[in-house]
Amino acid sequence: MHLFDKLLNEAARRQMLDQWLLSANTKTKLQQAHRRYRQIAVRDLFRRQLETSSSAAPSVSQGLAKELAEAFDWLSQGYANPLVTPAAKNPGARTPPPLKRCMLTALVYLELAHKTLIDDKKPMKTVTEAFGVRRPAVRLWRRQLRSEVPQALAAIEGQVESRITSKLNEDAAAYRSWRKSRDFTTSLATWPRHIRGMHGNRSVG
Repeated sequence: MHLFDKLLNEAARRQMLDQWLLSANTKTKLQQAHRRYRQIAVRDLFRRQLETSSSAAPSVSQGLAKELAEAFDWLSQGYANPLVTPAAKNPGARTPPPLKRCMLTALVYLELAHKTLIDDKKPMKTVTEAFGVRRPAVRLWRRQLRSEVPQALAAIEGQVESRITSKLNEDAAAYRSWRKSRDFTTSLATWPRHIRGMHGNRSVG
């Protein structure tokens, strides 16, 4: 078991989480409890490196370990820290990185099928069924991410069919899981149009 997993499963830490969860009376507070639990564990992971006398090579420099421990200590107590403050987004950027990576995989698959580099006569059907969306959503991805597709294509050069087919399945599962874990009802109006307009995931047999 990795050190971070050991930290997460320490008895005292789990007991602390259980107490927070018992006192949480809303979904938001439950999410906050889990987030704080992990933030404190990340803080302690880097503190552990600073305190260790082991001769094993550290995962990061002592200076960075100190910065990261401090940053996550701030976060766990509700304070913003410059080290983990989001950078400025590119103009017009609205899609979270995990979703964008999954969408690009779908678009790369369509491009390779169009060029007959993979054997799929109905690639759009393959993509929509795998991701649980409809064609208009995929067409919208294509318009919004058109400039990023060439770089994504270059990244898989030389590994075409076997790699892209397995990656499509992996990213489709990740995409479904990512969407399922978000609440699409309480704050629906704040979601970008290309996410709000999507229909519920279809079941895949």
